[in-house]
Amino acid sequence: MVEEYSISLESRYKAKFPGIDTSSVSHDYDNALIAIPTVRMIYPGTTYELTISYSGFMFDGPHRGGVVSNHNYYEFNGKQGWIFSTDFENGPGARTLMPCADEPAYKAVVQVTVHHSADMKALSNMMDLGMTIEKDGWAATKFAESPPMSTYLIAICVGHFSSISTISRTGVLASAYSWTGMEKYLEYSLMVMAGTIDFMSTYFDYPYPLKKLGTE
Repeated sequence: MVEEYSISLESRYKAKFPGIDTSSVSHDYDNALIAIPTVRMIYPGTTYELTISYSGFMFDGPHRGGVVSNHNYYEFNGKQGWIFSTDFENGPGARTLMPCADEPAYKAVVQVTVHHSADMKALSNMMDLGMTIEKDGWAATKFAESPPMSTYLIAICVGHFSSISTISRTGVLASAYSWTGMEKYLEYSLMVMAGTIDFMSTYFDYPYPLKKLGTE
């Protein structure tokens, strides 16, 4: 849900700009679209800063993009575990996470912070900058800012993860994740992943652009 009163628009250099007509903001919930009219025309070649406060739920069914997966399972010690993960590639998924230009041709720089239960681990595309313990058993994990990327590539996972890791020959941190007690089954996938990073970097003569790569 977008809070219309929170929407603001400024030019990059803070020049005077009439901004947004918040009374005329319209929503198309079926197609996950929002129309934000400006009081005056905006011009090509000028950079503007659009600020929006919002909250909501991500779609969890394949008919809506299949963007959320929830997995309940029992670990080897009988303790119940849980894994949440996103997959925005099958439909208009990223726009359920945040207002964005959810088209492959458009790129965005994204900085993610995940609030989660303190006994779980949060994962995303970029390097983990640290976890801060909050009140009532919650924590916040902040991730580094991404390079310009298509929004459907943004990934967030939260769960009771165990992992094994290695550094590829090209210097990329490769990690494979599973639930507790299944770590021994990760060795093959980790070996293939690290080898693939190196092979593709050599084959295309172009290095993997991020500092890490992970798989569940």
